[in-house]
This record gives sequence, structure tokens and C-alpha cells, in this order.
Amino acid sequence: MGVSISESRIKIKICPNKFILGNNVEEAPIDTVFNTLYDLSHKLEIDLGQFKLEQLDVTHTAETDCVPEAYFPYLCNNRGFERWQLDTSLYYTANSSKIKKVFYDKAQEVDKRKSWGGRQKIPDNLKGQNLTRFECRLGSNSEIIKVIGDEGVLGQLFHEQYVQQLQSWWLNQYEVIPKTTELNWQFKEQMGQKAVDETIIQLGLMKLNRLQIEELIELADKQGAYKHPSQKTRSKKKLLGAFKTNGKKHNLINELDYKYRKVEPKWN
Repeated sequence: MGVSISESRIKIKICPNKFILGNNVEEAPIDTVFNTLYDLSHKLEIDLGQFKLEQLDVTHTAETDCVPEAYFPYLCNNRGFERWQLDTSLYYTANSSKIKKVFYDKAQEVDKRKSWGGRQKIPDNLKGQNLTRFECRLGSNSEIIKVIGDEGVLGQLFHEQYVQQLQSWWLNQYEVIPKTTELNWQFKEQMGQKAVDETIIQLGLMKLNRLQIEELIELADKQGAYKHPSQKTRSKKKLLGAFKTNGKKHNLINELDYKYRKVEPKWN
């Protein structure tokens, strides 16, 4: 926990999981977090429940079959976000709001990086596991209010209504990332030359892979290849349309879908 005090305000920075468990690989139960902060409020004689939330990370970790990086090629560009990768982390930074989404290797972060609050240790029951964390960071009080409403204060985090709103928002932030990178295809009897050609072209697009097609479209735009913005839109519709109408998800993404969708807030 970090505390700073000035004449006009008291600011507290805390990672409840590290504060309570000594690590944030695991999730501290919400009831335990509430009791801890309630006791702190009593000691300080200050109602922490009325403190305005300035930053909030909503996060869950999946024990996956593969290392996190194996899933990155199938997590495509999200409209309204800039997608970029650094080492073993995949970032989505919002273009017009203080929201950031990140997939990262939690096991590697704990082993190799001293994070805020001191060095952590992987719990014995999770050692050797692939830990793929999906974290959504709300970077301002106004963004937090958009998700949970009211005043965006600490006390809201311990009411089921607001916890469920955060949980639904977190899952939706995952779901809206395009993930259809494979194409269903087959040659049918008497399908005709045009359909055969289109099928082969689609196979070529799948071989090139969706992410690289998106990157080439952006490169063409940056180099002035399009005469008008509408041409870029038509390129996307033509080249990526097959993934929307005839696409499916890679088996690794099906696994990730299943594991993130079954996550529930841990109350006790």
C-alpha cells in the first residue's frame, strides 16, 4: 500500500491481492478485501468507502494449455484500439479514452520483474502452470463511472450489483476483440469455376493470416496507396469479409473463450 497526504487530499494506492496474500497471482476474496479495508478505515478514522476511485484494474487469470504468446496471433485488431505487442504482453490501447487492455504472462512477470509493492512469489499450487492474464485498466474516475455509475467510489466495489457490472464489462472487453481467423471451406460438386476461384482466394487469405492482411491495409494507407478513405473501407470489406461471414475460431481461442467465460467473481 502506498499513501500520500497533502493539505487537500489523501491518496491511497493499493493492490488488495498483494496486500492480503503477498501476491496478485491469486485473487483475494472480495469479502476479505472488504474486511481489511473496513479495519483500516476504523484505525484511520476515515471512511475509505467514500474515496473516489481514480484507477481500477479488472482482471482474471486462466490456467491455459499453452503459454500466453501462443494465443496472440488469433487475437486480432479491435476497433477503437491500437494493438501492439511488447515481449510477452499484448496491449490494446484505446484511441479516445483512458482504457487499456492487456494479455500477459503472469508467471513470467512474477519470476522476472519486480512489480509495484515488492517482489512476488508464485504460489506452490500454480508453479509450472501457464497463467494467461487478461487485464482491463480503467484510468480515470470518469471511465469508472461509465461502467459502474453513481460516484465511482471505493465502497461500490463491495456491492454485488457493481461487481457484476464490472465482471460483465471485463468479459465484454474480451468478447469484442475479433478472433475469427480460420475459414470454413470445401469444394462442392458442380460448384462452378467462380466459386472454386473464390474458395482458393479465401484459402490464400487464410494462409497469409488475418492480422497480416490488416497490417498490409494499414501500410498501404500510410504510404498513400488509397485515393480516397472509402477505398480503404472497401479493401477491408473485401479482404476481411470472408472472416466475418465464413470464419471460425482457432481451437486455442475456443479454449480461451471457455476458460474466461466460466470465470466468476470470488466472494469468499
